[in-house]
Amino acid sequence: MAIVIGAVSGILAGMGLGGGSLLIPALILFLNTSQKGAQAANMIGFVPAAAVSIIAHRKNKLLDFKKIYIVALSGVIASVVFASVSVRVDDLLLKKIFAVFLTVMGVYEILNRRE
Repeated sequence: MAIVIGAVSGILAGMGLGGGSLLIPALILFLNTSQKGAQAANMIGFVPAAAVSIIAHRKNKLLDFKKIYIVALSGVIASVVFASVSVRVDDLLLKKIFAVFLTVMGVYEILNRRE
C-alpha cells in the first residue's frame, strides 16, 4: 500500500498538483500514521519530487526566476515559522486545519473552473 500511495503522490507532484494533498490523508487513513508524521513524510518526499519537477520545467523554459526567488524566499520563511508552530499543536487540531484547507481549495477549484 505504501508503494501505491508514494507512486500516486509522485504522479500528482510531478504534474504540479501537490502530492501532499493526497499523501497526507492516505498515510493517515491507510497506514495509521499520525498527522505530524504524515506532514513530516510529505516534506521529506517533497524535496526530491520538487527537484525533479524543477529540472523538467526548466528544460521546457517554464520558469520565471524573478518570481520564483520571491516565492521561494517567502515560502522558506513561512515554513520555518509554521513548522515550529505545528510541532506544538495537537494532532486533532492539525487534522481539522488540514481538512478545512483541502475543503476550501476544492471549493475554489470547483467554482473557478476554467477550460
